[in-house]
Amino acid sequence: MPETNRLDVICLVGHNHLKLFIMNATAIKPTSTVKTNFFATAKFPSLNKNDFFEDYESQLDETIATKALVQEIVILTNEDFNEFKYSLLSDQEWLSGKGGDDSDYKVSEDLEWFDLTEEQQRLWIAQSYRLVIMVHNQNGEHILVDPQGYNYARYCGVMVK
Repeated sequence: MPETNRLDVICLVGHNHLKLFIMNATAIKPTSTVKTNFFATAKFPSLNKNDFFEDYESQLDETIATKALVQEIVILTNEDFNEFKYSLLSDQEWLSGKGGDDSDYKVSEDLEWFDLTEEQQRLWIAQSYRLVIMVHNQNGEHILVDPQGYNYARYCGVMVK
């Protein structure tokens, strides 16, 4: 069955005004993707599964900065980036299987989390970091995404200085 196009109409109310977005809900195609491997300081609000990036931005002041490993940079057109910011829960194949957490504290790959002692768990958490994708537009605006293996932007954050 061929993929059909669907239009979503999204109304946002905030800052004493109404925004209306009409978006094509088909998959967004990156213009380019670059594998990378650098650490950044980032803020990821604790609430996840927000469809609009503005919902994450409103939580940033109360969020503690953490360490993130940027593993990939995805470049979108400005139009696709704006669509992505307002459809974070839409499936994007280029997010699938990526993200998650890792730690500088290494333990045997044969051990599950609950096989670790409390001290090992504490050390793993203390030295942990997020694995993220940096989604960029052509103007340099970006969002950090940790899909936790899913094919949608499960957690979104920003880099901080």
